[in-house]
Amino acid sequence: MQENKHPIDKKLAQLLEKDPSTAGAVQAMSAGYKLWDAELNKQYKKLMAQLKGRDKETLSAAQRAWLSFRDREFSLLNTIYDKLQGTMYNSMRVSAKMEIVKRRALELTRHNETLSEAG
Repeated sequence: MQENKHPIDKKLAQLLEKDPSTAGAVQAMSAGYKLWDAELNKQYKKLMAQLKGRDKETLSAAQRAWLSFRDREFSLLNTIYDKLQGTMYNSMRVSAKMEIVKRRALELTRHNETLSEAG
């Protein structure tokens, strides 16, 4: 199943395998977050380039709404994880944030693929 994984997921798995400690997991998840955030931005720009006129405005508005959701969700995660004791929760917090960004990056990727297939 490894061959079906996204390259970022493969990189994350390598990082986790290299250092499976809690500190290593936090570093790996932080790296994964940055990679998924970069992928999200890449896919957003690609999608924006495929759209014209009001469609660009629609995407921009959707992305602003998603950013608001992301920020509020991150705030909620901080509220929850700030109440927990134990170093393992640090990696869980970063992982949860990474997954939110990953989902959006993959949504934008699917939108790009759909437009590419249709065009």
